[in-house]
Amino acid sequence: MKKFTSIFLITLLIFSCSSESDSDSDNNNNDNNNNNNNEVALFPSQISYNDIEVSEYTYQEDFTYEGDKIVQILRSSFYNGSLQGSNTSEFIYANNLISRIDYFNSSTLSSRSYLEYDSQGRLTSSEYCNGSSNNDCDSSTTFTYNGNGSITVNAYYENTLDYTATVELDNNGNIISVSDSGGCTYITSLEYDNYHGPFKNIVGLDPIMMVENEFTGASIIGYTNNVTSQISEGICDDDSESFTETISYNYDYNDEGYPRNIVVSDETFGGEETIIITYN
Repeated sequence: MKKFTSIFLITLLIFSCSSESDSDSDNNNNDNNNNNNNEVALFPSQISYNDIEVSEYTYQEDFTYEGDKIVQILRSSFYNGSLQGSNTSEFIYANNLISRIDYFNSSTLSSRSYLEYDSQGRLTSSEYCNGSSNNDCDSSTTFTYNGNGSITVNAYYENTLDYTATVELDNNGNIISVSDSGGCTYITSLEYDNYHGPFKNIVGLDPIMMVENEFTGASIIGYTNNVTSQISEGICDDDSESFTETISYNYDYNDEGYPRNIVVSDETFGGEETIIITYN
């Protein structure tokens, strides 16, 4: 499991992007998605994708549920089709919220994450601990909900503040902007379609958890809906370090309005990621 800090940096510096959907597919599926009053709740059963930088590496994630609660994800990695390794995440609930995640290498418990929420069911903190107890917890993150609707994220490593960011959500719970400043100022802006996000029906999933890659290592950030435009800028005192990065997304949706195939193209640095989602 990666720290929140590193995931945000990966999101901002590697996968930050500008995205567009296939226009014909958009028109057809907007009709299905917006006019279907008898909405069908689907859950991802498997997600497969390739490494955006080294296409020989591919990954497969298999999901297990009890009703509408996620209980396990089995992740497998391959090189040229040969299995390289696998690991498992198991999800424990309290009051219909995910309160703990156990991480296994083979059958050995390697680490845990503990999650806490406020009275409105919003994620307020997460703590990452090595081993099977909470005696070796070197990483933690707090989430403060501000009066203007933004969220202040503070990530700590060994009790020292390591990273601060401001996150904004839209009314559907999608992350629409992330900004932080240090030696450079990083700003990422996102826009979304009106289609169903693949994880929107899972009970106990907080939207902010999407950027922590708890549910998939694929380039899927949206919660209720799917990213259509994401632009990341780095503004530094030294202009040579400044940058703008864009990545394009092309979607193919099923009849229920959920994405089943996504092609993510890094227009700035090159590389392409193909994501295939099946549902149960």
